[in-house]
Amino acid sequence: MNKNNLELNKHVEQDAAVLLYGNAISGILITLLTSSFLVFAFDNPQTADFKTVWWPIMAAVLSLRFIDAMWWNFKEKNTDFDGKKQSHGLLSGLIQPLLYGPLI
Repeated sequence: MNKNNLELNKHVEQDAAVLLYGNAISGILITLLTSSFLVFAFDNPQTADFKTVWWPIMAAVLSLRFIDAMWWNFKEKNTDFDGKKQSHGLLSGLIQPLLYGPLI
């Protein structure tokens, strides 16, 4: 690849990270509201034990994602950051709830 293509790829990866992190806070809040509604709106004794384990884990993961999003907004956003690394970090945080959910 020549220098222009490398520079273009760098900017494309940074733009992707900006788009992903730009929507992270709203996505986290919607996920928290939805998961809280699903846990607390339906009272079923058969699922009570599961919900008392699942909701705190989900809240902890969302809290970590929120801290990451805030850190990025205040420390990384207006710098010459590695867009690929930032995107992979955010995506790994998005995938974690999908991985532990079926295990509980």
